[in-house]
Amino acid sequence: MSKNEILEVLREYADAQENSVMVLKQAIRRLEGNEEQTKSRPSESGRVREETFTCLKWNPQSGTKLGEFETAQRRSCLPEKFDYAKNILEVNNTTISSRYVGFGYVHSYWLYGQDAIFRKKLKTS
Repeated sequence: MSKNEILEVLREYADAQENSVMVLKQAIRRLEGNEEQTKSRPSESGRVREETFTCLKWNPQSGTKLGEFETAQRRSCLPEKFDYAKNILEVNNTTISSRYVGFGYVHSYWLYGQDAIFRKKLKTS
């Protein structure tokens, strides 16, 4: 492994650890009764770079309720990149109604099914 590859693995590991701590803090807040505060703001784990998700292969989709959105299928992506992104979304219990959004993100992300990640462009004010 090259020095750059090792550094990238270490960065991804640090991001995953940081994400786990944020999820734990959110669970503690929910147990303390601050669930509404937790749901109403963007994820603190937004320190995970959006590149974690943008490096996947996205396919445009359209639906009557969602409008324009995109999907990334596991079979079309590098398995380690897909699994890493999916793990972040799983740890954060993402759904279509509880999406993953970090500070400065262009898209929101969520899981539906086992082998697909979804994203939709955020509305600009």
